[in-house]
Amino acid sequence: MRFVETSGKTVDEAITAALLQLGLPSEQVEIEILQEGSKGVLGIFGAKEARIRATAKGASVEEELFGEIKAEVKTEVKPEVKPAVRPEVKKPEPRKPEVKKPEVKKPEAPKPEQKPYVMDTLVEDRLAAARAKAEEANKPKEPVSYSEDAKIAEAAATEFLMPVLAKMGIEEASIEGSMEEEDVLCLNIKGKELGVIIGKRGNTLDSLQYLTALVANKKTEGHIKIKLDAENYRAKRKETLEKLAVNLAKKAKKTNRRVSLEPMNPYERRIIHSVLQDFNGVETHSEGEEPFRKVVITPVRGNYHHK
Repeated sequence: MRFVETSGKTVDEAITAALLQLGLPSEQVEIEILQEGSKGVLGIFGAKEARIRATAKGASVEEELFGEIKAEVKTEVKPEVKPAVRPEVKKPEPRKPEVKKPEVKKPEAPKPEQKPYVMDTLVEDRLAAARAKAEEANKPKEPVSYSEDAKIAEAAATEFLMPVLAKMGIEEASIEGSMEEEDVLCLNIKGKELGVIIGKRGNTLDSLQYLTALVANKKTEGHIKIKLDAENYRAKRKETLEKLAVNLAKKAKKTNRRVSLEPMNPYERRIIHSVLQDFNGVETHSEGEEPFRKVVITPVRGNYHHK
């Protein structure tokens, strides 16, 4: 029997993580709470995470989404037993010589002319649009020049982060800055063993990003958005969320039930909304209040059953 032990800021987050790892819906999993969680200071120091043990007792998500279980029932057909009939005895007739008829070949019917396959115009348009979108995304973007506020914000952010990283046990760290947009400053932390500043599903990294933005914008005239990253975590998390969104959208369509994701920050919720924007048969919206606001995927063909 498969089981996993997971942790999170709350019991609900730990349960959600366990369901994702096992690939099973909640009704096919038994939950045992090992430790209740408690909040720390700013979500960084002194926090205790909730821990649970989840035991699988059903089929996997892949089987639920894509598998079709076919059971073939073989029935044994007994031959019908008829009563024996005594054959009628006839006198043999004299054989007549066999006369072979001349074999007449029938003319072959002309084969129908095969027409070339023409793809549906709608499919062609969708493929062309998808290729154009992919080509546009792969085009190298021109570097955005630093504004005066961005230079001030980067210097203030670096001055704040370096002592914090040292106290967290990260030595020989460096911070590389770049402009993503005119008002978005990306700060990428480089070094060894940076997992401690990322935290569970990026919670620690998000907290550091929030504090860094507060410190950096105290010295600027305008407002600069700070995007903090480490070990390319943001890109990896984006790819994971995109795959998760597609799988859960397929589940919502197949079961005709709405599916709720775990609470996420606004950046991660935008990823879910974006990847499912053109997904046929479902729509998305957000529910709840921060920091527990989450995305809900709802089937749109016909009526659906509310969980």
